[in-house]
Amino acid sequence: MIGRRFISFLRRNPSSSSSSSSSVKSGVEEEAKPKSWGRRVVSGGLICVTGGVALSALDDLVIYHGCSRYN
Repeated sequence: MIGRRFISFLRRNPSSSSSSSSSVKSGVEEEAKPKSWGRRVVSGGLICVTGGVALSALDDLVIYHGCSRYN
C-alpha cells in the first residue's frame, strides 16, 4: 500500500491546475494542497524511518554473524 502511494506520488503531474473550468474548483484545489504536501512529508518521513530501522537491523545481523563466526 505504501509502495503504491509512493509510486503515485512520483507519477503526479505538478501542473494539474491548468484547467480553467471554474474558480470555485481552483479554490478547493488550493485549500487541499497544504494537506497534500503535509501527507507527502509525513509519508516520506515514515519511509525514511522505516529504511533506517531496516538498515539498523541488517547491521546488527552482520555484527552478530561476524561475532558468532569465530566461536
